[in-house]
Amino acid sequence: MKKLLPFIFCLVMVLGLSACGQQESAVSVPQKVDVIYTNGNIYTVNEEYPWATTMAVKDGKFVYVGDEDGAKDFEGPSVDLKGQFVMPGIVDSHTHIAWGSEELVYKDFVGILGNNKSEVLANLKKAVNDEPNVESYRFVMRFTSLNGEKLTRDELDEICPDKPLVIVELEQHSRWLNTLEMKEEHIDEYAPDVADGLSYCERDEDGRINGRIYEWNGMANTYTDFSKEVYENGLDTITDCWKKWGIVAAFDAGQPSNDKSIDTFFNVVMERDAKGNMPYYIEGCYYIYNPNQLEKAIENLKKYDKKYNSEHLRARTMKIMMDGTMNGHTAAIFDNFNDVESNGATLFDVDTLTNFVVELNNNGIDLHVHTVGERAVATVLDAVENAQTKLGNKWKIQVTCAHIETIRPQDIGRFAKLGVIANFTPAWFGGNCYENYQAVEKLLGKNRASKTYRAASIWNTGAIVDFSSDSITLKATYAWNPYLGIETGLTRQTPTDDGTVPIAIPDNSDKLSMAQLIKGYTITGAKQMRIDDKVGSIEVGKDASFLVFEQSLFDMNVYDIHNVLPKEFYIRGILQK
Repeated sequence: MKKLLPFIFCLVMVLGLSACGQQESAVSVPQKVDVIYTNGNIYTVNEEYPWATTMAVKDGKFVYVGDEDGAKDFEGPSVDLKGQFVMPGIVDSHTHIAWGSEELVYKDFVGILGNNKSEVLANLKKAVNDEPNVESYRFVMRFTSLNGEKLTRDELDEICPDKPLVIVELEQHSRWLNTLEMKEEHIDEYAPDVADGLSYCERDEDGRINGRIYEWNGMANTYTDFSKEVYENGLDTITDCWKKWGIVAAFDAGQPSNDKSIDTFFNVVMERDAKGNMPYYIEGCYYIYNPNQLEKAIENLKKYDKKYNSEHLRARTMKIMMDGTMNGHTAAIFDNFNDVESNGATLFDVDTLTNFVVELNNNGIDLHVHTVGERAVATVLDAVENAQTKLGNKWKIQVTCAHIETIRPQDIGRFAKLGVIANFTPAWFGGNCYENYQAVEKLLGKNRASKTYRAASIWNTGAIVDFSSDSITLKATYAWNPYLGIETGLTRQTPTDDGTVPIAIPDNSDKLSMAQLIKGYTITGAKQMRIDDKVGSIEVGKDASFLVFEQSLFDMNVYDIHNVLPKEFYIRGILQK
């Protein structure tokens, strides 16, 4: 019995500490702290201790998280949370800060140009005639505006022969250019396609570019040197929103700018960080959208990582645009689209990607891949599996598939098996990325359309799943709002403010829970960015970055969530104003 006493004593001590929550160490004299928050409804997102009532902060870090009894070991000013809901700061794990900043530069003359080709041409002509004194024209158009018809460069030249004119498809994955715009962008009218079925141009019978330019052949403004002011304005715009929403970190998933502009953007972030004006963690990447980039991609990313490296900025992730979009019929799927005889394409085949993933692993570089269609998803999973087989216990990197609009049933469980992260944009789950759910059905047919965005199915296998905004323009910041994503992830309906309830995707088995959505916007996003030792949960040792809401997100009317805002937002214990 005497031999058991030390064991029993230790066990009692362990259980006693566990019951009080987390703290740095047991102390006999109260530890002085900066502030103690009491009487809270604190969702820590820590699986070992998910709920707490009290937390103590010192020097911008959590030093205690637990109940009020355990907080007796700490001494300092007290704040009564009065039962308010507290959660960790939000991580946007796939967005486009630099690209969004560049979009602020342009004046768009008309948002949606019509419902058929005749209306588009008439509205274009009127818009050009109404603004005769501008140097160039830029329009934005939904892909459905042409009602299936093709628009040619010759037709744009008839309307505007003497000034550059470009129409950007709303998702920004394709464009239409007149001749002067092509010359402005140094695009040869016989320039070869980047990738058949993916990044290519509509041509006339002589092979001359005379129509829609898809994907990276059509990446806008690659010739432009964007100024420091452009990125200053963009960061001002997005950080004002982050303060309002409670964003603590974001992965910038790249932009199709030239090297000079990329350098300018990252240096603006670095300068702000050096001045103490950038408390948000930002992860950058090297952006591959052309097979010709592959040879020097690792070398170029290493230059980024060495050059752009401060307390809150890193650029150490490789990004690949593996396929395109459903709207453009450039997403890589296995069977043809419902409305055209094509099934898209991938930028790389499995063998090429396998070899590249092995190289990335050997250099310790994480990979983030744009994968909209199920064939693109399968290509990445196959390449990762091949690479892991080759490398064995030398495997060490993280791979993330972003978007995953469609997936084969047999691939759902492979994310957990292979350790691949699944990144989704929940704001799309009601079909609003395609105007409405009916547009999804037109593209994929009823059966495939009803089984899009299988986030919950992947989550339930034990895979790491995270959530993001994937927005590319700061002219309309509504789409960057994480609460829009949270509501749509819960309902699979696009939120409205006019009292109408839009159609939901018929198969609702992939509705997410509030706990899943909060975790996906916090700790799992932090894991993808490799900053989960700093943010993502309310735990001892992590940054005291958290949100305070008057009402718990768990208890709100689900259809009100897209309009909710935190009452207070703290970064490292400092109230953001």
